[in-house]
Amino acid sequence: MPSEQLIEQMQYFVGKVCTIITPPMAMSLTPATHRDWFTISVDGIDHEAVIGTDVLRGTKHLFFFDAPIMGIVEEQTIGPDDPRYKDVKKQMEEEIKKQKKQATQSCDPSYEPSNNFIPIEELQQEAKELKAKWSTSAQEANPQKEKE
Repeated sequence: MPSEQLIEQMQYFVGKVCTIITPPMAMSLTPATHRDWFTISVDGIDHEAVIGTDVLRGTKHLFFFDAPIMGIVEEQTIGPDDPRYKDVKKQMEEEIKKQKKQATQSCDPSYEPSNNFIPIEELQQEAKELKAKWSTSAQEANPQKEKE
């Protein structure tokens, strides 16, 4: 747990866009995925956690100190007053469109939902047939049970 003094100093990050640094995970993340999961606008910091909002989607993220958090890094941001803003915004929008297009293209074009549903009627029929076979086999294996 962070000390009272550290929590007080960390209040600097509240309201800023930051990346939360955690120990490596047992999965590979693309830079875009890493940004989606770990870059937030910090809403609050206390002795237990850092809570923030995803800057693109508005979803909430909560990082506990005992998980642990290894660092908080303030990101460089630009606003509408910055002359680079329009170009950067356009670049980001194009990147998002590109990612969506790639995600759509990666789907199997031969996918037909009707071919992927479980044929429940067929399964029920198979279950009835197996049950009948089992009960017949059980009777044949143990004829004494019928006489009782």
